[in-house]
Amino acid sequence: MQELSLGIVGAGIMGKMVGLLALKRGHRVSYFDNNPMLFDGTQDKTIPCSLVAAGMLSPFCELEKADLIISRLGEESLPLWEEISRDLSRSFYFQKKGGIVVSHPEDKNEVFNLKRKLKQHNLEYVYEEIPKTKLDSFEPDLSFNFKEALYFPNEGHVDPLSFHKAFVEKIIPQCTSSHFETEVLNIKPYKIETTKGHHSFDYVIDCRGLETKKDLDSLRGVRGEVIKVQAQGIKISRPVRLMHPRYQIYVVPRPMNSYLIGATTIESEDFSPVSVRSALELLSAFYSLNSSFSEARILEMNVQCRPAFTNNNPKIIFNKEGGLIRVNGLYRHGYLTSPKLAEILLNKMNDTSGNNSSFSECCFWEDL
Repeated sequence: MQELSLGIVGAGIMGKMVGLLALKRGHRVSYFDNNPMLFDGTQDKTIPCSLVAAGMLSPFCELEKADLIISRLGEESLPLWEEISRDLSRSFYFQKKGGIVVSHPEDKNEVFNLKRKLKQHNLEYVYEEIPKTKLDSFEPDLSFNFKEALYFPNEGHVDPLSFHKAFVEKIIPQCTSSHFETEVLNIKPYKIETTKGHHSFDYVIDCRGLETKKDLDSLRGVRGEVIKVQAQGIKISRPVRLMHPRYQIYVVPRPMNSYLIGATTIESEDFSPVSVRSALELLSAFYSLNSSFSEARILEMNVQCRPAFTNNNPKIIFNKEGGLIRVNGLYRHGYLTSPKLAEILLNKMNDTSGNNSSFSECCFWEDL
């Protein structure tokens, strides 16, 4: 395999994943990003989209709203996440204990719709209907309010902040160069121009999310709001999705007895703080899982806008003359799909994926 120099613009989840897998293949990687290298929340900057995310790896639950291709990408990303977890430090929080789907009695039809979707795609085998007795053995602090649940054994979750820290610790030192807190002025095939100079590469890979909107007319932002809480004396070890006809709420475990509650999906590029309505919906859904959560302490409320195309599916876009690749539109599926998308991108870049990629017929890439 030919060793190539790659200039990656944007160090969100997609940029990180492309660089991580590229280094494993022997390529030379340089990063460019406006944000600090290690973002710990103390800087006077908006928290990046990839750090606000829930980090759910739920390829089958997402079929309730997403297309089949998202599920396929997510399913094939899971073993890549397991490999990444082994390569990174022990501080990286990665769990593959499965996921739980529940509903209150009046919302059972939403669970039925998810099961119907799975049946349409011949995926009945990916979940198990579990009664209260088994739910009690899995998640005893959930079984008070729910008599049954769907259990998806081959799903998982990551903690984005721990992945970010492990990446800075283990991967950045392997890079040829890194240019954080650096404004990128212009991107062209083979070239990146910043306020500090010009840089040339075999390929420039644009992973900037919404910052690329001026170059990708069909890209839009979708507002999402999340709340992080800490709850002592109560334990949920798997992501829990609470089905509801108007919104779909999930609760994702985090280290230190904390949980991320998310997320709203609002067709707006509004970055203003979390609204009262959204906070009430998220927190009341959280409380309905177990009334003991009423004593949880709110740690953070965050807002970001996810980059999405019209169909909410990602695209890998290759410049006809070569030297420039854009990958974008991961919507709410960044952690779920980015490992497989990065693998497809690198295969295509090396002219090997045309026959080997099972996704070639799904038009992930376009020629500019």
